[in-house]
Amino acid sequence: MLDQFIAANYGLTNVRLTPAPRGFVAETYYVDSDSGRYFAKLVRPPFDVPTLAPTLPVLRELRQLGIAQII
Repeated sequence: MLDQFIAANYGLTNVRLTPAPRGFVAETYYVDSDSGRYFAKLVRPPFDVPTLAPTLPVLRELRQLGIAQII
């Protein structure tokens, strides 16, 4: 179900999910597809999604700077 959601919403084909190391807030997955490997984080209530969402651009910037893993 999650693999279908990711495929439909992100334009990926042949999506395969593998559990990834997880923290306290979210479920995490490696997302393998025909176009490469990605990382997905699934945050479920009651965690404050509006508080977490502004951190995503920071994570993207760090990745673009070459920091491959952030704990």
